[in-house]
This record gives sequence, structure tokens and C-alpha cells, in this order.
Amino acid sequence: MSGNVLEWCHSLSKSYPYKAGDGREDSQADGLRVLRGGAFVNDEGDVRCADRLGYSPLGGNFVVGFRVVVAPGFL
Repeated sequence: MSGNVLEWCHSLSKSYPYKAGDGREDSQADGLRVLRGGAFVNDEGDVRCADRLGYSPLGGNFVVGFRVVVAPGFL
């Protein structure tokens, strides 16, 4: 999973600890969204699933993407 692209996440970029009621899951809110993981251009310390950073949802880059998951029985 790590090392392919930085993965877009739904959550707004806010500090830990996670607080469900702090508005970070509001899809209509303005602000930076979380990118997780690391891309093939990152240093080895940054290519891990727990690595995260805030990024503008209007920004684009060749190392930013998303993953598609299909679970058996979901279709």
C-alpha cells in the first residue's frame, strides 16, 4: 500500500487525538484534507501508512491519488 501515491482521505486535517465531533468529517467544510501514506518520490521514513499531511482539495500532483476497494459480496 505504501509507496504508490499519497492517498486522499475524507477528513479535514486536524491535530490528534481524533475527536469525532470536531467537524473534521464535514464534507462541506473548507480546509485542508488529509493525505496518507507516501509516494514513490518520498524518503523511506515518509513512505508508511501512518504518515499524514494536510493538502488542498483543489491541488493536484502526480503523486496524489486514491485507492479503489471492492469487497466480496459488496457489489
